[in-house]
Amino acid sequence: MLLGSARRLASLAVLAATVAVAAPARADAPRPYLTWEDDGTLKTDFTKTKSSPVAIAKKVLAKYDEAGQPRPEVLSVWTTFPMTGNDIATYIMPLVNDVKGIGMDAEYGGDGTFDKKVGGVRAVLLHNNVNVLDKRAKQSGAPSAEGFAEYLFLLELSHVWGPAARLPAKDPAVPIDALIGFTYHWSFFMDAGGSPAGGNRWKDNGDGTFTTLPQKPGEVAFSMLDLYLMGLATKEEVGSFGVLASPVVQGSPKDPFGGGAITATTFPWFSDPPVTVKATRVAYTVDDVIQANGPRVPDAAAAPKKLTFGMALVTEPGAAPEKVAEYKNVMDRVAGALPGAYARATRGRGTLEVLTREVIAGPADAGAADAAVEAPKPAAPPAAADDGGCAAAPRSGAAALAPLVIALAAAAGAALRRRQRRA
Repeated sequence: MLLGSARRLASLAVLAATVAVAAPARADAPRPYLTWEDDGTLKTDFTKTKSSPVAIAKKVLAKYDEAGQPRPEVLSVWTTFPMTGNDIATYIMPLVNDVKGIGMDAEYGGDGTFDKKVGGVRAVLLHNNVNVLDKRAKQSGAPSAEGFAEYLFLLELSHVWGPAARLPAKDPAVPIDALIGFTYHWSFFMDAGGSPAGGNRWKDNGDGTFTTLPQKPGEVAFSMLDLYLMGLATKEEVGSFGVLASPVVQGSPKDPFGGGAITATTFPWFSDPPVTVKATRVAYTVDDVIQANGPRVPDAAAAPKKLTFGMALVTEPGAAPEKVAEYKNVMDRVAGALPGAYARATRGRGTLEVLTREVIAGPADAGAADAAVEAPKPAAPPAAADDGGCAAAPRSGAAALAPLVIALAAAAGAALRRRQRRA
């Protein structure tokens, strides 16, 4: 739900200066991520077992803890193999939400806050196979893998704050959950400028039709509405945004990931040609969001602007040393890009403080490990995380997660069930 394009904002050089990241200070310094072999936790299709998201998160964190690293608020995990039996599905294991007024109450009950008591970790993000980003980008309709890993990361990270915001019932053509395509994703027909969490930038053709404007995975950025929900913008900074009501897709474009018709559950449009729909644009403001969800607590003045951050690369069991070296070369590029991608996507308002240091065998060099370091120069815009495969833990935290492949097919039914729950 992006209300504006971050591409017109401060330069990447300025944004990079805001990032606190554990990039190597010299060639022999530790990498900013841990590497370990999978013990079956991620290779096994846990979506078909009775393992809860919390149980999966605890197993992953136990491996992280073995290295004696300080726990971060958010842990980003990548594999070198198909996770849960495929290369596409990505997941978030939400463990803490202490924010009210962002719509989480509709998913988790009560006031929407919860704490799974997993040592202060807010979420574990599982991004799947880092070795096949070209394939994953293609399956999402992106022209290349440039910026795709960063997009994947930003997509899953966005789910820490939803999106789950509802609208007030002020227009009969716009249901109260019209902003949401399916749980924790903006609707394809949301007109707020594009976002890692979904939606598009729509051009008003002046004849009752609207057309998606070009965007690349590595260029998606959080809108001011996103930033408000994240605690990085005040309500006064959020402009109006729109919903394309009663959309009728023109022609017969296909969902790049699902292969079916374009629906509210379709991810941001990266393909060519663009999509055109006949619709009525209904405008809303942050006051409408507050009316439907309550004010954000804590507000932007009190909300933290920095997240502590950890990264891990999980290899297949028995991977040969030379293969692990190849995997690390790939992961080096991804790991170095994520903090800068977050700074860019939040318009310099948010910072990731990377806590992780690679454990290196042999005598420790405290100077290398603890040296003050510069933020890496942001590479091409954040890589678009393959939207094909994104899921969040059910509000009970007990049911198995469903991969995006299933979520897309069931999105219409899920939306109906949400409306029934909220009625």
